[in-house]
Amino acid sequence: MRRPIFQMGLLAALLAAPACADSPVAPTVPRPEATPVLVALPARAGSLVVESFSVIEYQYPGYPGWYYAPQVVVSSPDDGSGVDVGLLDLTVAGLGDAPPVVLCRRVANGTRVSLLNEIYGDYELSISQGAVRASAPEATISISFTDGLGSTATVTASGPVVAGELPKTYTGGTTPPCR
Repeated sequence: MRRPIFQMGLLAALLAAPACADSPVAPTVPRPEATPVLVALPARAGSLVVESFSVIEYQYPGYPGWYYAPQVVVSSPDDGSGVDVGLLDLTVAGLGDAPPVVLCRRVANGTRVSLLNEIYGDYELSISQGAVRASAPEATISISFTDGLGSTATVTASGPVVAGELPKTYTGGTTPPCR
C-alpha cells in the first residue's frame, strides 16, 4: 500500500472535523455559491523521458544473498529548461516496496543522464533482503522531478530484472552534483 504524499492543512482539518460532543456550539462554515473559474496554466518548463530502465540481480563473491541495482537513463527533451530529479521509488516483485530514495540529479535540456552509476567499484544504489530473491522478471521505478517553473511530476517505467555481477570499473566516484 502506498503512503499518501500530501498532508491536510490544520485549517482544513478543523473545518472537516465534527463538533465536539461536549461543545455547546457546533462550528458552521458558510458555503458560497459555486462559480466556474477559468485558470490559464503556464506552459511546462521541462519534461522527463525514461530512455532505459533495468535492474541488475547480482551476488557478492562468497555471500549467498541477492542484491538488486537499478540502472536508469533519462533525458529531458528540447522543450524547456531541463529538470531536477528528486526522488526514486523502486519496486522489485517479491522484495516489497523499497524505501523511496532522495536523489539530486540535474537533467539539462536536450541531454541524456544515467541517474545511478558505478561508484568505487560498486553500484551507487542497491537493495536486498538477504537470501530472498525477486519473484518476477520485471521491476518498476517511479521518478519524481521538478521542472524550471517549479511544477512537480512523476514518470513511471517498467523494465527487466537481469542477471549480472558487480561493476568491472572503479571510477572513484563520478556522481555529478545537483545545480
